[in-house]
Amino acid sequence: MDMKWISISEQVPTYYKLVLCCTQNESLAVCWRANTGDYDIYTIAGTDNILENIVYWMELPKPPTQ
Repeated sequence: MDMKWISISEQVPTYYKLVLCCTQNESLAVCWRANTGDYDIYTIAGTDNILENIVYWMELPKPPTQ
């Protein structure tokens, strides 16, 4: 798995897949992308809160194996 930051202006994550997002002010949150019908939103995992001003994202690492 490639653990590099991807610019949101170059590529967006797959809908409903959990990813790590970074905002303009460098806040980080695990989010998933959805579409309202008019535009995309990024919902913070486990909440109903929306993360705005996302500039980068990356895939989450796989959990450790036991």
